[in-house]
Amino acid sequence: MSLYFTRQLWIKEFQRESIVRAHFFHYNISEQPRGTSNATGLAPARQSCTTLCDHGESRVMRGEMMTQRILLATAHETLAHRISQLLRSHGYEIYAALDVATAITTAAQYKVSGALLDLAMPNGDAIKILRQIRDHALLKRIPVIAMSSREPVAWRMSAMEIGITATLNDPIEEDKLVALFKKHVPVSSQRTSGLGQQRVLVVEDDPDAWTMLNYRLSALGCSVSWARDGASAVQVALKNRPNLIVLDIGLPAGNGYIVLDRLKRNPTLSRIPVFILTVGAPEEHRDKCLKAGAAGFYQKSFQLTDFIDAVRNALENA
Repeated sequence: MSLYFTRQLWIKEFQRESIVRAHFFHYNISEQPRGTSNATGLAPARQSCTTLCDHGESRVMRGEMMTQRILLATAHETLAHRISQLLRSHGYEIYAALDVATAITTAAQYKVSGALLDLAMPNGDAIKILRQIRDHALLKRIPVIAMSSREPVAWRMSAMEIGITATLNDPIEEDKLVALFKKHVPVSSQRTSGLGQQRVLVVEDDPDAWTMLNYRLSALGCSVSWARDGASAVQVALKNRPNLIVLDIGLPAGNGYIVLDRLKRNPTLSRIPVFILTVGAPEEHRDKCLKAGAAGFYQKSFQLTDFIDAVRNALENA
């Protein structure tokens, strides 16, 4: 498998992750026309949400609150993106699902605290999801809010019989949606992490990869800076004095090996842990990077769980 194909495959997985977990789509609701959107069925609130993004940097989470995990079940991807961004801006972590099997598996795996179901899902899927939630030992007591629009009356009656916490009618207003979640699934103001003072530099030329990494690291409470090529990496590191550096191998203007060597030769930067995160066969790079002084080597993947855990542990023990 070629390096180009591997990278493209990772980017496709990364883009799909935005649907599953709504991680990185910087969609500013305030830019949309006021009134109901026929494409989404979501009506902007009187006070538009404007805290979603700023020049590609996520400002949703900075370690300032404990998030509540919410399952969002709808067959409409555009609606999923908009609602996900709205609720994320209020401190919720969204796990979107487009079908029954994914919804239940996701809800149980991530132990969601609440659910938002689109009753207009085809084939009565929302009713099937609701029924399985109420029959599930871990999920049966969570609040479930239903979005009601043009679904058959029988589906709406079934949802009420099975047990829904509240209903939102079409067009859905943002302020009412947020108010319902704050009432039934409140977000704590307790801090999630002691990493709020930690600085991480990401050396990465791919904007998609940077956006995902920025979100993930910001969610830990870190302050994240970006160097787009090998030539600027050391300069940005000297300016920002990061506590940890994430470094790609395939960089323009000096590849990752060159950057790693420059970092380790610089007396000011040599003690900063450097984590390699790259696409490509690990056997080609791991040993070389570790011998050159890298603190860890990780492949770009769909979940990045091991990488994020390693970053958290490194910063907590710094």
